[in-house]
Amino acid sequence: MMRGAIFDADGTLFDSMAMWDNLAAQYLKKQGIQPAINLKETLATQSLDEGLSYLIETYQLNQSRHQLATELHQMMEAFYQHDVQLKPGVKDLLSDLKEQGVAMCIATASDRSLIEQALNRCGIQSYFSAIVTEEMVGASKQSSLIYREALTYLKTTKQDTWVFEDALHAIKTATADGFKVIGVFDASEARQTEVKQLATKYITSFEAWEVRQDKELFSH
Repeated sequence: MMRGAIFDADGTLFDSMAMWDNLAAQYLKKQGIQPAINLKETLATQSLDEGLSYLIETYQLNQSRHQLATELHQMMEAFYQHDVQLKPGVKDLLSDLKEQGVAMCIATASDRSLIEQALNRCGIQSYFSAIVTEEMVGASKQSSLIYREALTYLKTTKQDTWVFEDALHAIKTATADGFKVIGVFDASEARQTEVKQLATKYITSFEAWEVRQDKELFSH
């Protein structure tokens, strides 16, 4: 039975990955610079510091890495404050889980302040007992530390806690550590065949998702 649920934020709860994927390109266009067609793919393999350095050097920007990071953060902050949307069906799902007594928290790679703004904007902050970030645990989702830390807030066991994730690398981490994972479709993750194969369960959307009536999850 599901007693705890750990939710990724971007691409899982929030329809926000397109903004992240195109953030650098949008920034460059605001500066009157035409970005390369493959910029998103180039940055996807780099760390934040590497990406900032790449943008500055490749496009001959005058900003320091700190200045550039600040300006990019401000763009994301405005998005989360005013524009970010929940994926369809999320509120109904969270309501169902709350009625079933499922404890819920968030495990995210994003900045805590951004996620708090998104939760407040979309009116779902009350469903979650905690927001656990990669910054808090000092490791990315290539490590299971973030999921283990989430358990300490939920006070549930790994055996009765499900992880909701859209990104393949995070699904790999959680399943390898023994968590049951619901793979959530998001267009930003191109490797859907692998997601389907690896996740314990797979859903294309929360509107049509099978888990809400899944006896394995909610039977006592």
